Amino acid sequence: MRLRENSRLLSPNRRFVAKFLCIAFLGAASGVPAAAQVFEMTGGGSSLFQGEGGSLHVYGNSYSARFDLGVLDGSPRVGFLLEAPIRGFSWGLGDQTFSFTLPTDLFTPAFLYGRGVSALRKDATSSLFMFAGATSRQFFVPFLSAANIDTPVGVLFYERQLAPRVRFFSQNVISGQQTSIQSLQWKFDKGTTLGIGAGIGGNQYYAASSISLDRRWLVFRGSYALAGKTFQRIRSTVTPMTESNRENLRLDLIPSAHFRFSAVRQNLLSQSFPIGGPSLRAAVNGLSASTSGLLGFQINSSFFESQSRFGRSEGILGGFRREVGRHFDAGVDVFRNKFGHFASTATATTVHERVNQRLTFTQAIMRSGGQNSVSYGGQLSSNLLSVGVDYLTLFLPVGFAGRGGFQQTMQVNLRFQLRNARLQFSTNTTTFGRTAYTAYGTGYAYGKPVEGRAPASSGGSLAKYVIQGQVVDEAGRPIHGAALRIDRQIVFTDSGGIFSARERKEKEYPVEILFDQFMFPGTYRLVVGPSTVKANPEKQSVPSRFVIRRIQ
Repeated sequence: MRLRENSRLLSPNRRFVAKFLCIAFLGAASGVPAAAQVFEMTGGGSSLFQGEGGSLHVYGNSYSARFDLGVLDGSPRVGFLLEAPIRGFSWGLGDQTFSFTLPTDLFTPAFLYGRGVSALRKDATSSLFMFAGATSRQFFVPFLSAANIDTPVGVLFYERQLAPRVRFFSQNVISGQQTSIQSLQWKFDKGTTLGIGAGIGGNQYYAASSISLDRRWLVFRGSYALAGKTFQRIRSTVTPMTESNRENLRLDLIPSAHFRFSAVRQNLLSQSFPIGGPSLRAAVNGLSASTSGLLGFQINSSFFESQSRFGRSEGILGGFRREVGRHFDAGVDVFRNKFGHFASTATATTVHERVNQRLTFTQAIMRSGGQNSVSYGGQLSSNLLSVGVDYLTLFLPVGFAGRGGFQQTMQVNLRFQLRNARLQFSTNTTTFGRTAYTAYGTGYAYGKPVEGRAPASSGGSLAKYVIQGQVVDEAGRPIHGAALRIDRQIVFTDSGGIFSARERKEKEYPVEILFDQFMFPGTYRLVVGPSTVKANPEKQSVPSRFVIRRIQ
């Protein structure tokens, strides 16, 4: 969720109330008798998001709870979630995120945000999920997670293993318009999966089929869907979903470890506003090729073309990179965008110097529209402190006093890691040339041991299984404020591009980068990164790495 940058500032009264309420509930919660193992407290403020607030997570022997309170964009925001197992079900009460992905959805997983009560029961052969409440609009910032309710909704999802290789799915939604889609999935062997499904969505017909092939040198994903003009698996004024329509294909050829070729075609439906009108349709085609290890170079090129009722657009990306000695690497990237009669071209040259594992320097020259911009930066990392500084020359369409033009700005990212606390601070320049900040801290407090359990300070449900990783660009520079969904959690990267999450079980969890929820504007795409991440004991945690590229 990206809030408006030109929103009005919080009034002094609202700021005082927000601070008082946040301090009050955090202080009160810290005094709760220690039936819980671990308290995780986060609080902060941001002129970028026009708000401040805090959250409290309580992790107990058989439950977890979260409460959020603050002000964002001038309005009070509240969020909460209580989860506990009762009589064989895993119950949830409050703001939740759950998967609405069909077996034939091979390209984009679908998630639904809601506020209400849920119940989940799973065994070796079946799964039953029920939810009653309302869809919601959720607000995610590093120090606060809140929501506003929208449309009343009831959900019933059921899965069952019919045979060793066949699984049945029934996904049903009761709301103003009804959805009921029934699907089957066959896993013929380790690398071949078929799917088929049919039903209605938003009172519109729907049918789809899919095939997945995974081979040593070839990966293919293909699906075909037929949907009504206003099809949506769920109607919501605040959480629209993008649906697949007609053919959707992706082919990856990997003839060797040094070469990859990809081709993709997608047909998409996007919910229109006001709700009930025809969905917006778009077609996307793409080709890309990359090679590494060819005379020491890494070379990549991509072409994308899309068509919709608004017109046709094209994007061309190309570049190369090469290591120079032990401490340097340099590269050049060219970007070209075209929409209708408008076209723009930009060239970026970067040099990255690695002094040692803790200290790096980066220099970059960007040429666009006949103008050059130069940036200098660096990163110092240690166990206690991480500091990042970038000097950027930006073109501002509307600067101070309504005047646009080039402006040199400094961006600072700081992270302090203490024994049971973490403090983070960052600055960013808005499209109006103003410097905005985001600052927040996270601390942990440990209660008395729960009967029959080890003391929380020696490990517990919070500290036992950890997921860690980093998001960087192709020059190795950390990306601050990137959003990721790990299982059902939303996490953000810090000033060093680092993210972390904690899970109760030691296993693989699905991970997705949420490009539309980055803290800062821009269009990005994933260059390389895993589709799952492993939760390990804290001392055995192995960080995952995601490389993304900014397109515009």
